Amino acid sequence: MMYTKFVFEKPAELILILSLLSISFILQGQVPLSATLVIPPEPNDKYDQFYDSLEYKAKQKKLTGMFYDLLVSPPRTGPDRKTLSVDYYKTMEGRIISKITIQPLDVFGPTFDDTTRTARSIIEKAANSIHTKSNLNTIDKMVLFKVGDYLDPEQLYETERLIRGLPFIHDLRMVLMQDSVYESFVHVHIITKDRFSLGVSGEVDGVSSAALELYNQNIFGVGHQISFRFVGHLSRQPYMGLETYYNINNISGRFIDVKAGYMNTYHQEGFTMSVEKPFITPSINWGYGVSGLRLYRTDRVFENDPDRFTLPMNLLFYGAWAGRSFQLKPDGLNNSQIVLSAGF
Repeated sequence: MMYTKFVFEKPAELILILSLLSISFILQGQVPLSATLVIPPEPNDKYDQFYDSLEYKAKQKKLTGMFYDLLVSPPRTGPDRKTLSVDYYKTMEGRIISKITIQPLDVFGPTFDDTTRTARSIIEKAANSIHTKSNLNTIDKMVLFKVGDYLDPEQLYETERLIRGLPFIHDLRMVLMQDSVYESFVHVHIITKDRFSLGVSGEVDGVSSAALELYNQNIFGVGHQISFRFVGHLSRQPYMGLETYYNINNISGRFIDVKAGYMNTYHQEGFTMSVEKPFITPSINWGYGVSGLRLYRTDRVFENDPDRFTLPMNLLFYGAWAGRSFQLKPDGLNNSQIVLSAGF
């Protein structure tokens, strides 16, 4: 049996229609009432029309079209990325992985559809020469499977998710190729495309202070990150200060991250360090972390604290945590765990 639901946005509309139905029933008895209902468009249709209109107007000019492609992502329709990826990997599920290859692409020029394409403009060629492509070992450390394993769609998707999460990776594709001789063997070909690792950012705080940051998210292609932030103030010393940070992710393929930093600016001086192994994959049973912050001089307790102190403070923070993950649903798309942890 089918049911129809009507939505009336105004009370007056409901009263008017009920009145008409009552009059029709009195005058015509059991004669059916013929009516035409106008169903408003679905909200998704409005969103699609908005994005289509915005894209059309933006791409009237080349410059605004470039900004549109860079900044605007229309709402995703259809199955999500995980469903599509897992469904594709299931076509080769259970076969033996006989070969794993990794192919990093230049930042500008090649695409996943045409990996032989090269950069054309002078700017793109210069950017490619400055940028260092990701080291094969850096990507290989994120791969959760090895040659000789049976192909597990969940493992392939987790590997895809981990690589996509790297700050220097723009996108990737995993291509499965059946062995030409042995049907039970499969080759896994991983194609990655880097982001341009060098960058500059800045900010202004009122009329008396400003900051300029230089960073590299993929030093020498090994995935290490470094940043230098120059902080200046017109009336407070040091007039030109420095904050620098260095991050090393996934040491020896064990998903252990190390972060260290030194600060000497007009509002704080000290250093920070942390070592952490987060629950980044469902297969990690134990997680832990240790962190410390030593400030010899600071005018605030926390970085984004709105309260400022006139006299500088000398502070020491430290903490540690550890936890154990237990699998609730180890298989399937609805993989879930429960984590018990404690810290101080």
